[in-house]
Amino acid sequence: MANKRSSDGDTNPKSKYHRIYNIWVGARRRCNSDKHKDFLSYGAKGISICEEWDTSYLSFKKWAIENGYDDSKTLDRTETSGNYEPRNCRWATPRQQCRNKRNNITIRYQNRIVTLAELADITGIPRGTIKDRYRRHGLVLSELIQERIPKKFITLSDGFEVCIKRGAEMLGIKYRTMMSRYRKYGDNYNKLGWGD
Repeated sequence: MANKRSSDGDTNPKSKYHRIYNIWVGARRRCNSDKHKDFLSYGAKGISICEEWDTSYLSFKKWAIENGYDDSKTLDRTETSGNYEPRNCRWATPRQQCRNKRNNITIRYQNRIVTLAELADITGIPRGTIKDRYRRHGLVLSELIQERIPKKFITLSDGFEVCIKRGAEMLGIKYRTMMSRYRKYGDNYNKLGWGD
């Protein structure tokens, strides 16, 4: 790592830029040290730190200050499989960084790619609702953002309508079983479990 001379005194915890120094050290270790706990997610996957930053803390510090560093932000790679280098890094809020992860689910909405969390913010639909709909329906945009997914009803022989969930409760069978029968037979109440 860099000595105190090349770090401009920022190794000292009382330095105004000590946090930038720690971020630089952390990025280098994730990429270069196979003993670092996160090496398998960075260096082992081919993610590296550009030579300019790897060899010069002062170069990294200069970039950081010129590109919006403040204590509330963290170093973020805009392309998550890309390297630590000026054209692929930014200072991001924790919220921005959470939305820029390899495991985020994305969807095209109004000609741009958004995460499910962003889709929830844009549409005003609660995040939990969007995630639940995704689990049930996959990436079918119309089903993710409709105001309310209509309930499926079955009509009994006497003309009485019940929703699938209530019908399953009335018959004492699992909801999933009832939904499976509904998909297979439609609202034919005899095949769903009722008989005359």
